[in-house]
Amino acid sequence: MCPAASPKREKSRRTPSSSRSRARRGPARVQRVEIALKPGMLDPAGLEAQVELEAAGLTDVRAVRVARVFFLGGRLGPLGAHQAAVGVLADPVQDTFVVDGTVELAKPEGAGRGKPRLVTVIRKSGVTNPEAESARIALTGIGLDVEAVQSARIYAIWTRSSQADTLRAARRVLGNDVIEDVASGRPAQYRFPRPKAARVRRRTVAIRKLAGPALQKLSAEMGLSLSQLEMETIQAHFKSLRREPTDVELE
Repeated sequence: MCPAASPKREKSRRTPSSSRSRARRGPARVQRVEIALKPGMLDPAGLEAQVELEAAGLTDVRAVRVARVFFLGGRLGPLGAHQAAVGVLADPVQDTFVVDGTVELAKPEGAGRGKPRLVTVIRKSGVTNPEAESARIALTGIGLDVEAVQSARIYAIWTRSSQADTLRAARRVLGNDVIEDVASGRPAQYRFPRPKAARVRRRTVAIRKLAGPALQKLSAEMGLSLSQLEMETIQAHFKSLRREPTDVELE
């Protein structure tokens, strides 16, 4: 006789994660798009920054160029990030861009030798960024799966001053220290903050055994602005239900 075949164990099947669990994990991948003006294009933002830095005491500022960087959180991939740049973020006439890389900033005339000092200005975590939110709305409007957007400005400053002196002047005039962070260098990546789940607490308010004046006092303490008669009506209702109301029901 052949030995009885051992029963096969069915492999456990994992159910696909729900959209709610995906939302808790945050965006799957953050794509980076850096945008700068094409060589030879006038840079008004750079000229304005140069004037401000000189007014802040930074000597020998020979030129400033400004680039922008967008961090796109969602399931769009490099191809989607390229579509985002072409369709919304970059101006095809005057801008050049790179996905998941850095744009080589054109050296302006009179910049002299050497590499520029780099300074980045970005909104603090939790602070609303109107530019980024407008970009997110526009990108979802063209069908891209974008869950979150953050943007920043990169200043390339040609100067003989040290990086520390350049950063000190930039913090004075290029960013608002209340809502923005100003740091040296170029941001390579960005991590979007993950919202914490709020704890919901159910609180009951004992009113069924309160006398008339105590009901009115409770109304004042909770800011309900209800008269004693109205509180007695509510009390009678919950007596009929044989339970106490929650604070949400009273409010």
